[in-house]
Amino acid sequence: MSAIASVYSSADPGAPQLSGTVGSLVALLDAVLVDGYGTGANAKAGAGWTKAFTASNKRAYRNDPVAGSGFYLQVDDTGAVGDARQALVRGFGSLTGLDTGSNPAPTVAQAASGVPVSKSSALSGVSASWLIVADSRFFYLFVNPWVAAPANGRLPYFFGDFISFKPGDMKCWCISRNGLASFNGGGDLDGYVFSTSNTAMTIDQARAAVYLPDSQSSPTSAALAHLVGGNRFSSFASWGGPGADSVTYPHPITHGLVYSSTFIYEAVGMPRGELPGLLVPRHNKPFPDRVAQVPPPEIEGHSMMLPVTFVAEVWSGVATEQQFGQVLLMAGGSWWP
Repeated sequence: MSAIASVYSSADPGAPQLSGTVGSLVALLDAVLVDGYGTGANAKAGAGWTKAFTASNKRAYRNDPVAGSGFYLQVDDTGAVGDARQALVRGFGSLTGLDTGSNPAPTVAQAASGVPVSKSSALSGVSASWLIVADSRFFYLFVNPWVAAPANGRLPYFFGDFISFKPGDMKCWCISRNGLASFNGGGDLDGYVFSTSNTAMTIDQARAAVYLPDSQSSPTSAALAHLVGGNRFSSFASWGGPGADSVTYPHPITHGLVYSSTFIYEAVGMPRGELPGLLVPRHNKPFPDRVAQVPPPEIEGHSMMLPVTFVAEVWSGVATEQQFGQVLLMAGGSWWP
């Protein structure tokens, strides 16, 4: 199992391609999470997950059960619900077979078919741009499903263990939620992931961005949760973008980067933990997109920091400047305390 976070991209030689065809996402995750891809000097090993259960265009991936929680991510990429422009995912605390397990998040009542992951705005084999940063316990997925625009309209997702504030927490896993009920290549939604104005004491209850496997009131029922860590200019705007609180980079006092971590709050005053390996800049997209940077000196044990530009609005039109933001992902080291 790999404790080192690695970067995977659709631009890599030999990388699997994502498209609006059945099975393209599970083929991608097979390669990135488990099998690896590329040859020779361009070879990349898988992130250290395993394929626990397999069916045609359907998988259940398990993260590291020794270092991590051993949670299962089930991915339905059959196109059976909606169409092949999306895949549907659900987490489980345990599985005995596909669709058969305990502690699902989301529950069927919360999301009947699961959480949709946008693959492509077109029902075709045209390749969509993707980026993954992963280790054996957690991964961030960014997909630009738009065949036309916006050019860097990556939608953010994340799956796996978070850094829990509860010692020995074995339900320290989560699944991102952007509020989409389904994706057919259109729509217009103010995305919830890395796009809220939440604080520790002010939570927008209507824009939960996380599913957790349990809650303070119930150890067995999935709960909605919220992200706290960045600020946004207004509605349809992203963290790490323009705004009244965006400071000059380099910061005029510190002469460097000002940033925050991203915390998961079940409710006001109820923090559960933080997302691993991700920083939110307090600047307006301080670095060129996907150009590796040297991490700040106080961030130890990582060989690189990858700036990733993303878009807050789930919309096929041309995005405005405020809709684009940036997060910073650590790689080449361990995310875990």
